[in-house]
Amino acid sequence: MACVLSAKCENINQLPENVLLDIFQWLNVRDLCIISRVCRKWRRVANDNHLWRHVNLRSHKLGVQKVWKIIRAHFSDALRTLELTGFMNRDVKNRAKHSLTTAMMHDLSQRCPRLQTLHLAHMDLKSLSSSSLPSSLESLTLESCLMNQGWWQPIVESEGLPNLKTLDLEESSKTGDGDLRDISRLPSLTCLRVNGCYRTQQRWVIDIEQPPSLIELQIEKTHCSDVALHSIGKRLTHLRKLSLAHCHLLSPSGVCSLAACLKDLKWLSLAALGDVDDECLLSLKGLKCLEHLDLSGTQVTEAAVEDLKRRLPLLKFVFM
Repeated sequence: MACVLSAKCENINQLPENVLLDIFQWLNVRDLCIISRVCRKWRRVANDNHLWRHVNLRSHKLGVQKVWKIIRAHFSDALRTLELTGFMNRDVKNRAKHSLTTAMMHDLSQRCPRLQTLHLAHMDLKSLSSSSLPSSLESLTLESCLMNQGWWQPIVESEGLPNLKTLDLEESSKTGDGDLRDISRLPSLTCLRVNGCYRTQQRWVIDIEQPPSLIELQIEKTHCSDVALHSIGKRLTHLRKLSLAHCHLLSPSGVCSLAACLKDLKWLSLAALGDVDDECLLSLKGLKCLEHLDLSGTQVTEAAVEDLKRRLPLLKFVFM
């Protein structure tokens, strides 16, 4: 095959466009923008919608003007996934710079009506209105982002994000229980991750009138108390996955209360809960559907784990 190609193609420009497309799909966004300047043929191939379905710009810190340029030049209704990073990651000099504006988000919504996944990291979003988030989103990650108190209220009151199933706010430390009360009103939400949001005490579960139908809840490194955990068990009864790692306010008695409520739980992390011991582990025997259990950093012994495995035949993965 190599001989045939070399006989027919003296250089790469003689390759068919569909072959160039297969080659270009291995390039990152920066390289795609560079090769689009080589010639008209390469520009046409580099702008093919197939190459702009999943766009990851997290390795580049881009200001508003550069992001605008990329949106206008390359984004279309083919876009499904977009990842961007801002200037808040140890970059003191440019910390005040923005990568997104409300007008830009509105334009993104219009150009990309089928955008499903948006991942924003290390961004100051205080000046961005939550109501400008694309209504088509099914998954939203705001990693280490900065938002004002009450930031979620406009999008909730306008009944935005009707299809959002997964929300990840990892290390967005200004997030509080008031924000989670607003977030809990999102109609399709099934997965909520607030790991590292240390201002939250998970009291939102106690305060809300209508609990969401969450299947997954991750609250690692938060100030969750035994009272809040008890409410989680009583009110979020559809949970299949729960992570309580590094929630140091929890006591063994609080953990024990889970078995009476979360009968469908399949995945549980108790990592770094130093007071969890063999007696506490035995109380989990009521979790008949449990398949995955993380006990790293606890006082549990191997003998207790083996005993629990005999009682829970579905339990296959235990980390210690």
